[in-house]
Amino acid sequence: MEKSKLIKVFKTLDEEELKLLRKFVRSPYYNTNKEVIALCDYLVKLAPDFEPRKIERRLVYKKISGGKTYVDGKMRFVMTNLLSTLRQFLIQQSYEEKPLNNQLQLLKVYNERNLDQLFQSALKDIRLEIEERPADDQNDFYFPYQIEHSYHAFLMKAQQRDIEPNLQNVSSRLLSFYLINQLRYYTAMLSYQHLKHVDYQLHFEPYVFDYLSKNWEQHEPIIGAYYFSLMTLTNGENEQHYQQLRLLLNTSRDEMPTGLLPDIYVHARNYCIRRVNMMNDVHYLEELFALYQMMLEQDILLNVDGYLSPNDYRNIVVNGARLKEFKWVEAFIEGYRQRLHEQIRDDYYKYCLAQLRFFQKDFNSTRDLLFQMESQDFFISINTRRMLIQTYFELEEDNLLDALLNSFYEFLRRRDFALRPYYSNFVLAVRNLVRVNPFDKQKIKKLKEELVNTRELVSRDWLVEKVEEMI
Repeated sequence: MEKSKLIKVFKTLDEEELKLLRKFVRSPYYNTNKEVIALCDYLVKLAPDFEPRKIERRLVYKKISGGKTYVDGKMRFVMTNLLSTLRQFLIQQSYEEKPLNNQLQLLKVYNERNLDQLFQSALKDIRLEIEERPADDQNDFYFPYQIEHSYHAFLMKAQQRDIEPNLQNVSSRLLSFYLINQLRYYTAMLSYQHLKHVDYQLHFEPYVFDYLSKNWEQHEPIIGAYYFSLMTLTNGENEQHYQQLRLLLNTSRDEMPTGLLPDIYVHARNYCIRRVNMMNDVHYLEELFALYQMMLEQDILLNVDGYLSPNDYRNIVVNGARLKEFKWVEAFIEGYRQRLHEQIRDDYYKYCLAQLRFFQKDFNSTRDLLFQMESQDFFISINTRRMLIQTYFELEEDNLLDALLNSFYEFLRRRDFALRPYYSNFVLAVRNLVRVNPFDKQKIKKLKEELVNTRELVSRDWLVEKVEEMI
């Protein structure tokens, strides 16, 4: 049974769900087979580990049948029935978690049974609930459309020509639902296309852009936010699109669905990153820092388990340190240390603290922290070496620097990963930096041009800074 569908589904149930399932299988409406109940009880006791020897089919059948001789067909029948009941349980749980689904279905039933008074009462209740209930994600825009569509069907059934059949409301709600979803997926496709160079077929009609450019304010703020996010991707040179997006985040953030806010912040953040990377624009470095602070204040960067991603932890440290916000960064490193998953917590804490010390030009402390690193994380491993190379350069530890450059180059040569050219070019750049004649200003200027024009290169800012110190 270990690899059966039944066990796979059972492993997804938490303790409370297992308790509810035991009650559910005892409902004669869903199940009347006593062996199905017995199998359910037996598996609940074994959760969550489901030790393989205890779920061997013959043993299980003996337990649930009162010691009868094993019959494979009967065992399969009981397992299939329990799986079917379990599916019904999951559907029921999903419905109970979203009571609006039940109310919408009730509207349909009342209308079909000509219970007009009950329909009107239920319609009033569900409209009130929708108004008072903040939207959480893009799917919540479907509920208002469904409500108005149900009312339209109710009016059409009455066939009273003097009553307007709710067409404007149905159309408006459907348009909002379409726009929010199409904009969301379109921006995601464009973002992924920029990142991974995937060739998507983008079917967003020009008239929709034209419509939104003139009418975005007539819609929910989240639609305006997605529209301007999209414009930062398609027309990024026009900074007004970002400025309008930022204004919406400042003024209408509380009106946007909480589940979609991370999306909008990511688009705003990515625009700032592109501006910084392409133009080294300090203004957008400050913008990025402000966005990170806003996201931290609202817990937007935390996942469902309350953890902060190590990439965000590291990026925030680098962003703040580049702006010389050292006091804030140190407080962040310490304050969010426990928000990192315990498996990577110490590694990223020490690594980010070493980064901060490096930006503070406390190179001895940087070196000491890097010496403590014994991480199995590949990112930490290669970047510890990279930062140690920079630290040896700053400390003028020429022999150690030369040895580490050689060993790191060999390390990179033996491994194949997407960013290898960025690190290989870094090693070559540091070698050139060490070997260049400090009095040959022409050659130093040429080296700077090469660094600026090399697309695949880590630590570019630091390398350019070191070259500029020699000019």
